Amino acid sequence: MSECWNTVRSACRSNAFHSCSTSARSPWTRSRTPEPEIASAGVTEEQAKAAGRKTKSGKFPFSVLGRSLSVNDPDGFVKVIADAESDEILGVHIVGGHASDVISEAALAIEMGAFLPDLALTV
Repeated sequence: MSECWNTVRSACRSNAFHSCSTSARSPWTRSRTPEPEIASAGVTEEQAKAAGRKTKSGKFPFSVLGRSLSVNDPDGFVKVIADAESDEILGVHIVGGHASDVISEAALAIEMGAFLPDLALTV
């Protein structure tokens, strides 16, 4: 069992934040669980720009998120990358407590082709 776990861990390290697809609508998520926890879905700003997309992004700090404050874990943020012209969500990156627990919602939004107003309506 230990050898299997080491193989999985090694694979995760080598692919930790490399996209499995060049598509902006890739449903693949990536996460790391040491402190701070890091999770990612979709593409980074750099990947989107390399693909010829104009982007805009925004960061939301955990320090103003009620849940983070209530569990005394205010360190972290969520970064959303979107197409500058259409507002299509291209990537979501989370650093902080329970990041890997919530990244699947971002992956679903990207896979479904959600737009920033769709995300705003769910918050």
